[in-house]
Amino acid sequence: MTGYILKRTLCRTVKELFPGISPDLIDNFNKVAASGESVLFDFYNDDLKRWREIYAYSPQKDLVAYTLKTSLTAKRLRRN
Repeated sequence: MTGYILKRTLCRTVKELFPGISPDLIDNFNKVAASGESVLFDFYNDDLKRWREIYAYSPQKDLVAYTLKTSLTAKRLRRN
């Protein structure tokens, strides 16, 4: 969905992949890493000009993994 090749993204920080990432997203990822609790949220990606839905979780202490997809909820809200 981002156009990145998988082996170029492994073992890289989100700041390395997206230098202009929102501090709010970094805060969300830090909370997941610290608490171990999963979160689901929408955000607008300025680089890609799209709303995204992120599911972030912690597979082990102090690490965060996430999946993202186009946010259908945000699309529906924009139409109304």
